[in-house]
Amino acid sequence: MPSTPAMGALGHSAPESRSSLRLARLSHCATRAVGQPPGAFTLMGADLTPNVSWEGPQLGEKSLSGICVRPWPRRHFPPAYCTRGSRASTLRAMRSLHTVWIGMLIVSLGACGSSLDPAAQPEYTLVLLKTGAMSGQLSKEANTVAFQGHFANMSRLAEARQLLVAGPFGEKRSDPALRGIFVLDTADPLEAQSWAETDPTTQAGIFQLEYHRIRTGAPLRDALERALAKEAKAKAEGIPTKPGDGARPYVVMVADEAEAAHRTLTPLLGSGGVFLLAEVDGRRTLALLDAQNVAEAESRFGPILSKMGPNRLYDWFATDELAKLSGQ
Repeated sequence: MPSTPAMGALGHSAPESRSSLRLARLSHCATRAVGQPPGAFTLMGADLTPNVSWEGPQLGEKSLSGICVRPWPRRHFPPAYCTRGSRASTLRAMRSLHTVWIGMLIVSLGACGSSLDPAAQPEYTLVLLKTGAMSGQLSKEANTVAFQGHFANMSRLAEARQLLVAGPFGEKRSDPALRGIFVLDTADPLEAQSWAETDPTTQAGIFQLEYHRIRTGAPLRDALERALAKEAKAKAEGIPTKPGDGARPYVVMVADEAEAAHRTLTPLLGSGGVFLLAEVDGRRTLALLDAQNVAEAESRFGPILSKMGPNRLYDWFATDELAKLSGQ
């Protein structure tokens, strides 16, 4: 497979192992509860119990009221050195600290829940359709034939349950080269490429494709099934359809700081105006917002978006079934 081009508007990052990503996030959330830098705690099974160390505060440990705190396996009794008081007062302080620490950990993990979720969610392939070298260079007839094939091929891929989501970008977008989006039901880059490159407009050079990993808990397969059922019903009733029927406008938001974006937008899923949250390339967050255009999104979500660090908005169109997504 050819090397993947740079992400452009959405950004690009090297892949990272799922387990290390989950552990790094859990470490970040857990250690943030007691003010330690990410990576200061290690995970020992499911046990995150403070220890009293006889070695004094070590790298990555926290010293509170004379107690050196770090995880320890439950089967090991905590030694009672590294203290400035009696054993009894130390143990009382340790029990108190344990209670407070666990409480803070629960609160912290609750706040970070949305940033942890993507690592356990299904992975798909996001394909960006961008302007190709032959865009605008073909004859009118050749261009028409290519786009007729483009729509027919999308229908074929959808009926094969390979293409879950497709839609064009609108006029307002940060990168004018962006033309559309595919979401393919595979995490295999070679398989994704073999499916996407059956597109006649890509073969004609009108579009060029860019591939990215995407994770989301949104029920995309269910949305596709509903869309296909509507098309089948219209066909059975003899109702003519054309490309774009059943579509509506949305705004796609891409944020560089994935954790902050997930934490901020998760409460808005569903009735709050966010239909979908996804993690792109393990580094960025993509959200589907309930807005007719970028101007409306800026008006409705502006104060929220300002809390998430750098982000970009794009006009986009796709099936109205995406507005019914629930359960991330």
